[in-house]
Amino acid sequence: MVGKVGIGNTAPDESLSVTGDAIFGQDVTTGRTQITIGEQDISDKGLIIAYDHDNNYADFHISGEGWGSAFNIVNGGNVGIGTSTPTQKLHVVGNICYTGGILACSDARYKKQVEPLHNALDNVLMLEGVNYYWKTRKYPDRNFSDEKQIGFIAQDLEQIYPELVRTDANGYKSVDYSRFTPVLVQAIKELNIQNNALEDKLETMQTELEMSKRDQKTLEAE
Repeated sequence: MVGKVGIGNTAPDESLSVTGDAIFGQDVTTGRTQITIGEQDISDKGLIIAYDHDNNYADFHISGEGWGSAFNIVNGGNVGIGTSTPTQKLHVVGNICYTGGILACSDARYKKQVEPLHNALDNVLMLEGVNYYWKTRKYPDRNFSDEKQIGFIAQDLEQIYPELVRTDANGYKSVDYSRFTPVLVQAIKELNIQNNALEDKLETMQTELEMSKRDQKTLEAE
């Protein structure tokens, strides 16, 4: 069955069926063929589907007054919500609210060279959690919150756990906080081992003290 796309209608009778104003043309700046639906200026209101002949890729943008860069699919397949220049497969500027789960592949059958984490407690003790505020004026396109934040400095964390830090094409770093959970679990286990060892040592000392007291009483009775 041949797929048909309808914009402005639910029963398209052609491969692309548009109800409303549409402009088909070529961007004189980039040389890309584009279809503009709604206002001609995407910064105003509208949808743009553009194809770059020279580089053989297409972009898809929905934007409008009050929307910001609402939704964008750009070269390489990156999807941006709230940004027209996504640097990841899904790049969201703003909060994410979800009712399900964000799942990471973790089946043992996918993995090799599996090793337990070592020195997790020592490493955690070297980390410094911080409060901070975003530089909202310097990076207005990031849509950073004005509220007080809590977290790590990526460059500091990278010195201890580089696996938890990602660097984008522009050199900016991000932290994968979800993968920090195994580190904390292992640190708690190491702390528990130390605690049990101390309890055993204390119990031994108490036993030896009781024996010493009994021996002292025996000597005094004689």
